[in-house]
Amino acid sequence: VTVKLDTVTVDSLAHPSRTATILVAGAGAAANGDKYLPEGVTGANPVWFNGFRYHFSSATSGSWMGLARTNPQLNTVEVNAGGQLSQSHIRALRNRMRLFRGSQIFKSGDWKWVLNPAQLHAYEQIAWTLNYIPKGPKERSGVDVMFDPEAMTIDGIATEVQDNQRADTIDLTNLKNWYRVETVAFGLYTVQDISTFPVYGTSGGLSATDITYLCGISQFGVDDPGAAGYISSLTVPAQYSEFV
Repeated sequence: VTVKLDTVTVDSLAHPSRTATILVAGAGAAANGDKYLPEGVTGANPVWFNGFRYHFSSATSGSWMGLARTNPQLNTVEVNAGGQLSQSHIRALRNRMRLFRGSQIFKSGDWKWVLNPAQLHAYEQIAWTLNYIPKGPKERSGVDVMFDPEAMTIDGIATEVQDNQRADTIDLTNLKNWYRVETVAFGLYTVQDISTFPVYGTSGGLSATDITYLCGISQFGVDDPGAAGYISSLTVPAQYSEFV
């Protein structure tokens, strides 16, 4: 991202065809390969919230929060699936995290599997081959072959299903290791308790409108990126191909 071409408004998104309809405000021409950023985010290295893909990486090059990733304690455990999710990937990740950080790693904290609905579907598919469906004594005898997604666990750890999670990656994280640093609380920008400002026209005179600004300065951090893990390069079920 080096040159800002124009400011546009996204009119509609069509996931099946993976297309977006945009309204171009000025004369800039949009082309394949252009990157779309929230207004105000600019430059060759735009800054945004630091999420999983920034904090959790098995890379041994580059940096994390100014520290070189050549330090093995900063490397997150990765299991490269290279295919469809299986029990083997789940067990390998937990075992490797245990070997990396010790047998007590899962004894405390608030652990969650964070995954896209597409990978929750892939996980359910593993169990759909079962021929025995347990039913509680107070339940109706009618057939319900689907699982409750709100009660899903993976290897005894609760799941957190997020639509914005990468469709080909599942993260295992301790939520107690996460924090948020806030410099300015999100809200109306004020100057001496004034939050509404005049707009000046090209001639220097006041226009007939006023303007207000919403402002916030915050960032997300994690105490220990090495005390986490993720399964990558997972096959996305065919029904979700437009989200890959």
